[in-house]
Order: sequence, then structure tokens, then C-alpha cells
Amino acid sequence: MDTISKTKKVRRGYIVEYIESSISRTIPSRSKEARTWRRNQTECLLFRLPAELRMNIYELVMGRHTIYIQHGGYQYHKVLENGKRRLLSYPLHGFHCTRLPLTVNPYVTALNSDEQRANRGQQLLNNICRELYKETAELPYKWNTWSFQSLHVLQDFIVKEKRLPLSHLQAINTIFAQRWWDACVEKLLFSGLKTLFRDRSRVVNKYDVEHDYALIEVHTKPKSQTFWQYYHGNPPYDFL
Repeated sequence: MDTISKTKKVRRGYIVEYIESSISRTIPSRSKEARTWRRNQTECLLFRLPAELRMNIYELVMGRHTIYIQHGGYQYHKVLENGKRRLLSYPLHGFHCTRLPLTVNPYVTALNSDEQRANRGQQLLNNICRELYKETAELPYKWNTWSFQSLHVLQDFIVKEKRLPLSHLQAINTIFAQRWWDACVEKLLFSGLKTLFRDRSRVVNKYDVEHDYALIEVHTKPKSQTFWQYYHGNPPYDFL
């Protein structure tokens, strides 16, 4: 638990006691936020658990996935009308992400419509309270493999629109990319990168970035995945 540090500040003729919050800003000690913060420290069952056990819980909730970042595209859904099946498409706008199993290739993975809805977006805990923000803000970036639909999507997401702060970028240590990946991208954006998966036409190579991109493993892709990728390219969103 954090120790509560207090300071005193003169404001409008009287002294106001302040309490240091968990996200590096001060709040009045008599405010509703401060009372909630104190109550969480003593009454919340989660925070009363040992830190190691809390980390195990956080990893089960937020980790062990491949986070595939995409832009635009369509979602496909089968419906039954008048005894006939129809395939409907819905446009997707802006950036969106899909949680995939950690061991799959995001560029050739197909999900059905139910899996699309269930696995869309990230599972985050940092918007619940201050203490959870402090403990979990960077964990999804450390514990997941991150992948981007294309170099253009990566540049727009990180450089142009600045969707991730620097601390989150530095926390990313595993990336699944394609042939467009360049070492300059890693040096400029992902200083904490340790492992790189690179999808090629017939194989997926695993590199140790910390040891000069030493090749660790080579996985040969099944022919079905190779043909699927050749005809469809990168999925703008997972197909049925």
C-alpha cells in the first residue's frame, strides 16, 4: 500500500490539508475522492491481497493475448430471413482492436461473428479507480503481443494521432509484424522491444531484438494459411 503523504497549503486565508493521490496529482483531503481513496486502501478485498497474487489476477484478466490494431473495414454477420441465410456487412469506422489467442498469427486468423463481438476491444482496469490505474496502466502493454494491420495504420495510430503515451510505448516488449517492419521503427517508437515475430510469405520468424535480431525460431505456415493470405491480404476485420 502507498503511504499517504500530506502537505499544507494556504488558500484564501485558511490552511487546506492535501493528500497525495496515486496518479501524481494532489486532491483535498476532505474531498469525496480522498475519502474513496482511503476507503479502498482498507476495505477493498482486492487491495488487501498480497501484491504477487494481485498481479496473477491482473495477468489472467488483461494478459496472454495478441492485440490486433486495425482501421476501418467491415464486420460480417449471418442472419436468417424468410428461411434463407443472408450475409450482412457493417462498416467499421476509425481504429479498433481484436483480442486474439497469444499463439495465433493475426494476419491469417478468421473469427466468426460471435467471436468478433466477444473479443473486440481490450480488457482494462485502469478506469475503475486511482489505485488500479497506478497498478495496471502499463501491464496490458507488457503482457500482450501487439500487432498492426499495416505500417500505415501503425504510423497513424502512434505518430499522427498519438493514441499511446510514451510510457505505454516503452512498455511494449513483443510485436507481431510483417515484411514492412524496419529496425528504424523499433528504435524510434518501441525502445523496450525484446521479441519480434515477423510474418513472411511462407514462414513466421521469431527474433531476439536484444541480441541484434538473432533468429530464435522459424514456423512454417500451413498451405491453407498461405493461400488465404495471398488472396485476401490482411483482414480489415476478421472474416466469418
